[in-house]
Amino acid sequence: IAEFDSIFYIGLVSFHMARETHEQYWLDKGNAALQSFEGWSKQCVWNFENRYFLLKAEYHNTMKQTNAAVEAYDASIESAQRHRFIHLEAVACELAGHYFDSIPSAKKRTKEMVQKSSALYLKWGAKEKADEVAKLIG
Repeated sequence: IAEFDSIFYIGLVSFHMARETHEQYWLDKGNAALQSFEGWSKQCVWNFENRYFLLKAEYHNTMKQTNAAVEAYDASIESAQRHRFIHLEAVACELAGHYFDSIPSAKKRTKEMVQKSSALYLKWGAKEKADEVAKLIG
């Protein structure tokens, strides 16, 4: 695993933990990952832009900034698709699905994101993960 992969997943986990625990430690750790990817995405858009946008979406989710979170999730999905990172597009759709599930008026978008994520995981060859994600909508 490359260092940037570790930092990326540490960032995602950190923002999740910040939402769960409300501890500044996790927010700081997530922000450090976000800052790293902001710099790397300027150096290599192809490899890092989608991850930067997904970390940014998770940050905005944590800060309860709905419009900014939606824009960043959409940007991450679009970037992963444009740069042909099927697995990262699947992750972005999955996390967007979880986010939309927390918004009572966004159930249609939840279903759309979960179905897309499941299909992408399947296309990537991760059948068990595809099945797991599909269970989110019953």
